[in-house]
Amino acid sequence: MEGRIGTANFNTQEIWIGESFSEQTKKIALWHETLHILSDAYNLKMNEEQVKFMTHALIAFVEDNPSCRTL
Repeated sequence: MEGRIGTANFNTQEIWIGESFSEQTKKIALWHETLHILSDAYNLKMNEEQVKFMTHALIAFVEDNPSCRTL
């Protein structure tokens, strides 16, 4: 994982996030890697920029709508 915050294994659908980062950075990395796995699993063909924007959009949505967390 040298130089990376997180990484995803598409074959096993496992995600690893480095421990030395802030909780906010870990949260962003987890969403980011999850979107990479979903893009691969559902053949969405999202590029890195799309994953990046969607990551921040989803985090904003969840944080702006706390009632969604209980669904």
